[in-house]
Amino acid sequence: MIRTGLLGHPVCHSKSPAMHRAAFEAVGIEGRYDALDVPPEQVEQCLYGLREQGYRGVNVTVPHKEAVAALCDDLDPAARTVGAVNTVLWGRDGKTMGFNTDVAGFLTSLRADAEVEPSGCTALVVGAGGAARAVIRALQEGGAEQVVVTNRTVARAQALAESMDVVASAFVREALTDIQPTVVINATTCGMDSEPSSQAWSDAVRLFEQLPFDDWSTPFGYDLVYVPQRTAFLSVAKSHGCSGIGVLGMLVRQGALAFQLWTGVPAARVLSAMESAAHDDGATRS
Repeated sequence: MIRTGLLGHPVCHSKSPAMHRAAFEAVGIEGRYDALDVPPEQVEQCLYGLREQGYRGVNVTVPHKEAVAALCDDLDPAARTVGAVNTVLWGRDGKTMGFNTDVAGFLTSLRADAEVEPSGCTALVVGAGGAARAVIRALQEGGAEQVVVTNRTVARAQALAESMDVVASAFVREALTDIQPTVVINATTCGMDSEPSSQAWSDAVRLFEQLPFDDWSTPFGYDLVYVPQRTAFLSVAKSHGCSGIGVLGMLVRQGALAFQLWTGVPAARVLSAMESAAHDDGATRS
């Protein structure tokens, strides 16, 4: 049996277990995928323990992606550039190998789900954390002409921009107006798990209303938050006439790539099963 799982905190609402169990069933492989809720102070101990227990690998979600990257024996190029790991594979030699399938997952989703071709585009990334780094790496691989990162804390945007050779902008309407992005990506957690009647929703809407959508030529909105299905970011974007989608397509695609690393089964063979499980499952978080 192939043992895999998800390492995060929290993980109780994740769609990943349903997706990977569906993938194992679809290809007739005996496998299990466990949701492992581990607080930050126990990550290192847990990771080594899973290896000793015979796990083939694990997915990694917030808030552990950067911490796990530091614990791996080796990283793939995407994980090394981003500084974050979302998939771990234990080799036959026991080495802990770290991968970042978020990069390829986002790039493929941008093209297939959003129907946005990154080559030659101008992209605005809102946020300066690990998710933003993965998105920026994907846009660079896709040949984006210009990538601009903005954040409420200007120093964080500047530090990220310098480390990844992109442009930083203050989170101020006047500074953002002239960018004219093809696509705007929300890589923050603002609005996560918030309902329209909540204060968190109102705060998120107030934040995203600071983006000068009316001064742009209807860019496409891509939200890395998908809970609720119509997020605060997408609600604001669509109220200004812009199309947009949430991150479910990226979640499925990065998951299929992780499954391929663990099993050798091509991602394309399990994509449909994973997508069906993601849509049918009542879970609400990546």
